[in-house]
Amino acid sequence: MYQNAAKGLKFKFIGELVTIACAIIMIVPLLGTILGMYGMLACYIISIYGLYLVSNDIPGCRTAFIVSIVNTVFMVARLFSGNLWFMGTISSVISFLALFLVCKSLSEDLREHGMLEIADRGETVWKINLICSAISIVVSIMMYIPLINLIGALLGAVNALASVVGSVLYFIFLYKSYKFYEAY
Repeated sequence: MYQNAAKGLKFKFIGELVTIACAIIMIVPLLGTILGMYGMLACYIISIYGLYLVSNDIPGCRTAFIVSIVNTVFMVARLFSGNLWFMGTISSVISFLALFLVCKSLSEDLREHGMLEIADRGETVWKINLICSAISIVVSIMMYIPLINLIGALLGAVNALASVVGSVLYFIFLYKSYKFYEAY
């Protein structure tokens, strides 16, 4: 019954996880940058495709899929706009919205199936990401103000660590969700 959800969440999980490996590969000059960049693009496409599959079984994820497509348009527009600050902020807000919709929709569905532990993890993930996204926006504004930018840099470093925790919890949430739907 949830074959698309299981398959889609597996694609989304793998796409999100391999994106980290691609980011690490990008540290290597030239070849690593090229491979990492194309790898990240491929992972992004795999992740969007996974979300499309999930949306066939879990209607709330359909909105997340549409929001992800809108975010893709904003990311492309940002590239062509000279990387304007507000375009990045808009993209960050839309990206959070997509993550929120995925977590909220999956959590509601998992709750209906009695999978309260996994559902609670989804709630925690979007809340951590909300706080990290808000702090990122504040930090990006602080960076334009002399002397306060030092506080912003410190706050940004702490926020980066919190974002890593949020990402790890998101991976665990996606993994446990796809394992549940696979067995369902």
